[in-house]
Amino acid sequence: INIFHTSPSITCVPQSSPYQTLEDLINDAKKKPGKLTWATGVGNPLSTSMDFFNHAGLEFKIVASGGGGLTGVVRASGGHVDVVPANIMEAYPQIEAGLLRPLVLNTTDRMAAFPDLPTMAEYGYPARCRLLRGIVAPKGVDRAKLEIINDAFQKAVKSEEFQSYVANSFGVVINASFDDAYALLDEQKSAYQQIASQQ
Repeated sequence: INIFHTSPSITCVPQSSPYQTLEDLINDAKKKPGKLTWATGVGNPLSTSMDFFNHAGLEFKIVASGGGGLTGVVRASGGHVDVVPANIMEAYPQIEAGLLRPLVLNTTDRMAAFPDLPTMAEYGYPARCRLLRGIVAPKGVDRAKLEIINDAFQKAVKSEEFQSYVANSFGVVINASFDDAYALLDEQKSAYQQIASQQ
């Protein structure tokens, strides 16, 4: 019915890591193929990782958490893995606490919360995998009813309260309904299929 916002992800290393930039990480990873550990969950974080590996020609030792990215964040914060890509909301408290160092935003555009942090796009790597949040309905629901639900979401998404919530959670408002929402989903599906085919 409506995809109302996306949550960008960020790639971090432990604060004790020697890597200060993404270039540092890439250069060392090329010298040690398959040696550096990369923590990731399933789904979006893993797809983001695979997309980066494919384009940068890198090989890491994957440490899978079998779920979301929070387990990886904990592992990286404790210095048990070399790198972790994570939802910004999950990583931010550890960044603020000085346990993680962010290297790059897995996005195309910079964010106000990290004005000096470069993006994957700036390095020439794709930032195609996004965590989309929205609302759906079972197949066959009457279009008129869906329109009523969408109208309610349109008002909510445009509200000051929602805009403030998204900004405070490091999200990006999308507000794509029906055909526009399907187009976004098709775009993501194509990206995931291309990434999977390269493995």
